[in-house]
Amino acid sequence: MYSCIIVTIIYALFNVALYVVVSPDEMVASPAVAVLFAEKVYGKFAFVMPLCVAISTVGSANGGIMTSSRYSNPIHPAVTM
Repeated sequence: MYSCIIVTIIYALFNVALYVVVSPDEMVASPAVAVLFAEKVYGKFAFVMPLCVAISTVGSANGGIMTSSRYSNPIHPAVTM
């Protein structure tokens, strides 16, 4: 329960930070808004943002792969036995 609230707050705060740092025109023109945000905030350490996005993507894929094997058993128990 608390994790959903925490993730929602972090998501909202990140969106507020994006709108404070990056203008709407820059968002429309940029192919990667997170990288533009990182360049403005972190300067020469902007390479960290694509790494964070990659780590998040791998973590999400890992969670999806680990849980997808459990979907078919309750739905089709005769097939999986």
